[in-house]
Amino acid sequence: MFDSTCGGVNRDLYIMNGDGYDMSRLTRGEADSIAGPWSPAPPGGGTGGTRIAYTTFGLTTSDIALINADGSGQVNLTNSPDVDEGFPAWSPDGTHIAFTTRRDGNNEIYVMNADGTNPARWTDHPADDWAPTWSPDGTMIAFQTNRDGNWEIYLMAAAPLEGGTGGSGATNLTNDPADDQMPFWRP
Repeated sequence: MFDSTCGGVNRDLYIMNGDGYDMSRLTRGEADSIAGPWSPAPPGGGTGGTRIAYTTFGLTTSDIALINADGSGQVNLTNSPDVDEGFPAWSPDGTHIAFTTRRDGNNEIYVMNADGTNPARWTDHPADDWAPTWSPDGTMIAFQTNRDGNWEIYLMAAAPLEGGTGGSGATNLTNDPADDQMPFWRP
């Protein structure tokens, strides 16, 4: 799966076989669609990769959306007309999606149910927190933040603080003068 402007001016989502054949266009519209992660296998087994979480960019803001692998069932999960939201990340069991949002005035990490309900703030800092990614066991979330004056990789527990807001125990993992960004876990 990838995004491309090969079908026109806007970036759209496409899938194709590993040999480069059988390319299919999944999205069409007035907004750019930025490729995101495939859904994981559901708890108890089954097939993963049936849905794609992605970022859709309109004229002034962005949202988190889902689409089925065949291009059907497209739904905007966040639908926040005055807020930028992006960088979706599935929990390993497929029940939640972490994402970056500016709904509080700066970039924070939120987690919502996979159907878009019950969004909860998991970081609460005046600096920008971006690009969440779940640990393979679902117990931790790594993210990038500039709370130390440059971009660093932080780690927090993937359990909400009291009241359902915030992840607990955010710790700086990189702690160096270079910009460290876009964390990903090894499966």
